[in-house]
Amino acid sequence: MKNIEEHIFNLLFLHDCVTLPGLGGFVGTHTPSKFNKKTNTFSPPSKQINFNKHLSTDDGLLTHEIAKTEEIAYNEAFLMVKNYVQNLKQELDNNKRVELNKLGTFFIDNNRLLKFISFGFNF
Repeated sequence: MKNIEEHIFNLLFLHDCVTLPGLGGFVGTHTPSKFNKKTNTFSPPSKQINFNKHLSTDDGLLTHEIAKTEEIAYNEAFLMVKNYVQNLKQELDNNKRVELNKLGTFFIDNNRLLKFISFGFNF
């Protein structure tokens, strides 16, 4: 069984937004390829990931993906996602910092605001 972070990672290749219900959404920002005249080189197009805490309504994408790929009932996948988000929030409250495999790091800043720093992987 894949962990939820792997499902999020895989979905970000196909979708521009993956929501963690009650927490926020990972949003892909596209940047076109560029040509640098000074170095005579091209940089490839990219898709970087940010996090928007205001996109917290469940769109069902993550839950549906887990149910389909793990071959489990939607309700079971829904509970997995719900428990994951609850555990993530609790860990942030306790440790103030949580690293998500391949994605980035969540942390609570001095103003008690949720922040996310992406690892910069090009999706």
